[in-house]
Parts: sequence; C-alpha cells; structure tokens
Amino acid sequence: MGKKKYFVILLLLAIVHYTYAQVRMVEGELTTGACISPEQNTSPGAIIGAEIRLNLASGRISPGAQLSQSFFDRKVDGFNQRERYTTFQAVCDYNFSPTSKIMPFVGVGLGLSGIGGDYLIGNDFSPVFIPRIGCEFVKWVRLSADYRWEKYNYSHFTFRVGLVIGGWNKRK
Repeated sequence: MGKKKYFVILLLLAIVHYTYAQVRMVEGELTTGACISPEQNTSPGAIIGAEIRLNLASGRISPGAQLSQSFFDRKVDGFNQRERYTTFQAVCDYNFSPTSKIMPFVGVGLGLSGIGGDYLIGNDFSPVFIPRIGCEFVKWVRLSADYRWEKYNYSHFTFRVGLVIGGWNKRK
C-alpha cells in the first residue's frame, strides 16, 4: 500500500509541474460592465465582480468561483425600483488557445443569487445557471458575455470587461 501512495503522490506532482510549467496556476479577474433584462419596464444596469480561477490541463480548463453584483432599475406599478442581484457561483471555462495572445473561451456557471430591492419585502433567492462566452486579449483584458438564467423575471444578460491578474504565461 505504501508504494501505491508514493506513486499517486509522484503522479500528482508531475501533473501539477507540467501544468504549472505552461501557464501560472492561479489567476484572478476584476470585472465591470452592463446588464440588460429581457423583461419590459427595465432600464439597463451595471455589474461589478471578482473571479478566481485555476488553470488546469496547460491552461485549457479553468474552474473557479465568481462573486458579482448586478443593479437594475425596474418600473413596478408606476414606481421606479432599484433591484440588486448578488450572485455567488462556481464557474468553469474551456480556453481554445491558452498560450496565444488572443484566447477565446466558453464556459458555464452554477450558483445562487440573492435579490433585493427598494420595494421588495425581504430578500429573495434564486438558483442561477450561466452559460458564457468571451475572449481574452494579451493575457490582461477579458471581454465576456453571459445570460444569467434565474427564476421568475430575474434573468438578465451581462456584457463585461475584466482585468486579468496572474494567469499569463510564465517567463522562461
């Protein structure tokens, strides 16, 4: 049994070393952008957020976590209401060309959104499923779009620009 443990540990170290040799293991992203609801009586809003990702399989697969907050103005019964969506989700992206200067990606997110507003009584919660696409340029700037599919009329599109920190190729 002891030899199997050492073999597994050595195998894991080899995988981590190979992955780390291509691109840095961990990267973060700070994002801001616009969000648009497909529902009537809403005005375009804003989104801010932060994300942390691991770069696995030479940077092709990037699982991580995202925390974001979206803001909307919605007209309800003749009154303007500011709605806030605070979302925490697990994300995973597939990067098509992780070592090039232009890196398109597709991904999904799954999490929970807390909804609050000026005239909402208490808070509401909704599971959220998020398909997303985008492109990273010169390892620093990331443009992305997603659809945040939530219950009732809480779903919305987001278009974001992000500053990527730490995920670029290692210097040799």
